[in-house]
Amino acid sequence: MRLELFHITNNWDDALVLKSCLEFYGLTPFIPNELQLRLNPFKIIAFGGIRIYLLEDELALGEEIRATQADYEILDQEPVPKRLKGMKIRTVVASIHWLFPWVAALLAVCPPFLVAIVWITVFPWLYMTIYWWFCAVIICIPLHARYIALPRLNKDTA
Repeated sequence: MRLELFHITNNWDDALVLKSCLEFYGLTPFIPNELQLRLNPFKIIAFGGIRIYLLEDELALGEEIRATQADYEILDQEPVPKRLKGMKIRTVVASIHWLFPWVAALLAVCPPFLVAIVWITVFPWLYMTIYWWFCAVIICIPLHARYIALPRLNKDTA
């Protein structure tokens, strides 16, 4: 069996999505210098991009999958529920930690935007401490998910 060049990209996201999609359908994609490119992500272009190889006899099916990727349905994905009350309760219970208990409780009970407003208005005097910035970063994670990541995901899938 001989490996043939299947796809070249400069974007890790595209390469990993394509690789995982091909693996899902039983093909064996191979990125020869994957570890080297992961260690030096700023040198991807210098290395000639991220090259994905497939076996010779899998190349035709790989081309068909890439050309009609939207037509192939991946059956193991389940829709995300709208309300995640159980997850919020587990977050509060699991994150009872001496460093972040108030932030965890706020995130579990309130919407992320309200938590950010409360954190900025109630605790502005803490902004000079590392604790305040750690908590602010934790607050930004669900804000990013709700207002940036999910709208992009919904736009791409629509």
